[in-house]
Amino acid sequence: MEKFKIKKIIKPAVYFVMLLVAAKCASQIPPSGGEVDMIPPVVESHYPLNGTTNYTENYFEINFSEYVDKRSVKEAIFISPALEKGIDMDWSGTSLTVYFIDSLKKNTTYNISIGSDVKDLNNSNNMAEAFNFAFSTGNKIDKGIVEGNVYDNNPNGIMIFAYKKSGDSFPDPLNDKPGNITQVGKKGNYKILGLSSGDYRIFAVRDDFKDFIYNIEDDHYAAPSEIVSISDSSLLFSNLDFMMTCEDTTLPHIYNITMTDSYHIMIEFSEYVDSSKLPADNFYIFDSTANRKFETKYLYKGEAKAKNIFIVIDDSLNIENENILFVKDLHDNFGNVLSEEATKFTASDRPDTTAPKLIKQITEYDNSSADFDNVYVEFIFNDAFNVESLKDITKIYDLKNNSYPTEIIKNDDASFIVKAKTKLSEKSEYQIKIDLNKIKDAAGNYIDSIYTYKFSTINSLQFSGASGKVNSVYDSKLVYVELKNIDIKKKNYKQAVNNNYEFNFERVVPGQYLVWSFYDADSSGNYSYGSINPFEKSEEFIYYPDTLNLKARWPVGDIYINY
Repeated sequence: MEKFKIKKIIKPAVYFVMLLVAAKCASQIPPSGGEVDMIPPVVESHYPLNGTTNYTENYFEINFSEYVDKRSVKEAIFISPALEKGIDMDWSGTSLTVYFIDSLKKNTTYNISIGSDVKDLNNSNNMAEAFNFAFSTGNKIDKGIVEGNVYDNNPNGIMIFAYKKSGDSFPDPLNDKPGNITQVGKKGNYKILGLSSGDYRIFAVRDDFKDFIYNIEDDHYAAPSEIVSISDSSLLFSNLDFMMTCEDTTLPHIYNITMTDSYHIMIEFSEYVDSSKLPADNFYIFDSTANRKFETKYLYKGEAKAKNIFIVIDDSLNIENENILFVKDLHDNFGNVLSEEATKFTASDRPDTTAPKLIKQITEYDNSSADFDNVYVEFIFNDAFNVESLKDITKIYDLKNNSYPTEIIKNDDASFIVKAKTKLSEKSEYQIKIDLNKIKDAAGNYIDSIYTYKFSTINSLQFSGASGKVNSVYDSKLVYVELKNIDIKKKNYKQAVNNNYEFNFERVVPGQYLVWSFYDADSSGNYSYGSINPFEKSEEFIYYPDTLNLKARWPVGDIYINY
């Protein structure tokens, strides 16, 4: 490397102190024993200072609070605008000097971001948040700032990409690198400095390839709810918040087909498909040798893996013939639709002699308990049958054998929900009886018995609640509020505010909840994440700053959400 000549004047006293520090910090091996280091490294000082103008040096300096992993630092230095030839680095203990191999542009503001990917040597603790400062090579510095939060289960390391409008268009994130970059900290907060006047599209991207390009399907992303405008009269843009998601533009298709017996066919897809939203008649089998078509009788999930489902036929295939499975109108969770696909497979004449087995029962609450005002229990079997046959024979009974009317809600051909049509008593014991004689698979197998499922109803005093008001300029009918349980396995609650922008959640299960609201601009009833390419704004949202600890019998009121 070509060494750069840097003129520095060091006073004798300062030089003596530096020698002492160098002697003390000669080894980067942390001492053994003692408590585990949980303290993240921080930038204690830097040169030049933030806001420096007329900067003519060819380097900058960073001093960390402790020894850090050098490789992690190299990958976490982001300079905006980018340098064509890059940088070189020189370490001295916990101090880093970064040299610009390029000559800096004249009259240009440079933003230096030391990202949260920086780790210490002692315990690989990441920096809690990115560190940013800016300087200018001219007598004026761009002072535009954008700040906000990224909401994600693991926000640390997510990149913030800013693209400035040039003429009548913005750069293309699929091909162009951003003009300004910073990184999100573990708390989800970020800040971009040194922005010049103009309009910006700003995105959050989990840039797994570290190529500063948005890669569809590989990178998670978040689109902004608005275009950011920076001007001399409006230098700070706050609360540009993001909610991460992923994009899928690939059509689903069949990976593998296995016929497990003469009735059952297991299909493995390229991605998850929802069996409750996939009709059985979307599939059929064609015996090309005999020129015969076989319809599908049942479709279900059962014990299949995430990307697998089962279909069931009720007639035998000829194992000597060529059999082809056809699927049509296969939807994935991202709106991609496979219009048709045909796949050859090997038929089986293995007999099915196993009766359907109940594999899981699910209630809304723990310990087989249900809400007395809205009782429903889900039953999942490992094989398909005619769920419609259970509608008139499945009942709920109390301990005195009094029966209560029920509704059977079909999920797929092996799972259903038993729902009480009337309110039951609080703190009482009940039973659901299912005649297993009526649960016959395609081969006619069944179990000759009555299955009894016992559950209890909860006390109304076990509920909590939350209420408040949204301060919004939007039509109240399009503003939603949601209670999001911190335990992802627990239930969330969502409702639209009333005409006075008020919300009131009753009968809420106790627990810790995040409260957030969104403006439902497309009237879908769900939050819309927007798109990077083609560009579509996300819907505006806001989080209530405090976590609610909802306790039984102690609802929380006066929650004010301010857009």
